[in-house]
Amino acid sequence: MMTCFSILNQALLESEQKVDTLQSERDSLCQVRDNVFQASPIEWIEDRLSKFSNLLELNTGESALALRELLEPIELEAQYPVEGKPY
Repeated sequence: MMTCFSILNQALLESEQKVDTLQSERDSLCQVRDNVFQASPIEWIEDRLSKFSNLLELNTGESALALRELLEPIELEAQYPVEGKPY
């Protein structure tokens, strides 16, 4: 009889340890979920871009220079047509 109780006791202890482990894993996953990056709403982004566009249009010369510095050098690549003359 003692062996049955000791086996049950051991199984109960192991299951309690598994419960503790699973609870800690669940808690850490909940923390990760809460800290995940969330993008701004599309309406807000569209509003900000329209305001940015208006700002760039106020002074196109300076805007072009600022965008050139921001976007790095722009290089053109020649495109050759499959048929016809390359212009």
